[in-house]
Amino acid sequence: MAIAACSGHFDFDADLPDAALGVDAPFRVPDVGSPDARAGRVACASNPCTLPEHGCCITTRSFCIDVGEVACRGMLVNCDGTSDCPSGKSCCATVVDAGVMSVECKDTCTAPQQITLCDPTDPSECGDCRAASAPLPQEYFRCY
Repeated sequence: MAIAACSGHFDFDADLPDAALGVDAPFRVPDVGSPDARAGRVACASNPCTLPEHGCCITTRSFCIDVGEVACRGMLVNCDGTSDCPSGKSCCATVVDAGVMSVECKDTCTAPQQITLCDPTDPSECGDCRAASAPLPQEYFRCY
């Protein structure tokens, strides 16, 4: 005889982040006027994550996690533009050996190892904000 039970931890809504967990979604370039290109949200495959409670965990795929409850076993992205950072800080992607090691708010991004990420809808972030290229996922934008 088999017995099954629920633990009560199921959440059947479609809100982030739980709806995005375990969903393989291709990277995409967001419409620059879309909500995932604005402050307080970070691009994450097909679903933006709401900051600061959530972040984008990038492994072989990208998905939103609750940063206070779930450990990312890949790279955790907590910003995708300076507007996601505290005043006076920049969103920096650290690139090492053709791979991205971290994406975080820092006092300054130091070239060539660090790339400043930006929001293409906010011209105050940098003079030339364009789609990033590899090794960054294609839904991110960087200052040139």
